[in-house]
Amino acid sequence: LFTVVEQGSSLVWSIYLFLLSSIFYHYASILLRFDFITTVVSFTLVIFNICTVSTSRSSIFSSQLLLFHFF
Repeated sequence: LFTVVEQGSSLVWSIYLFLLSSIFYHYASILLRFDFITTVVSFTLVIFNICTVSTSRSSIFSSQLLLFHFF
């Protein structure tokens, strides 16, 4: 039961990070128009996502989605 709850929460956390990073990316690209800063932020969020929920497959999938979304 604990592993199911843990995987579910990590999936929600991955989706939350993906939405948050995409929203921040769009706002930053509109306001700042610095591609370097948004790229660094996106990589930081991907690394943070992998570190927080590294055991879940959904985190790997969302990280690939992040990389595909930004590049």
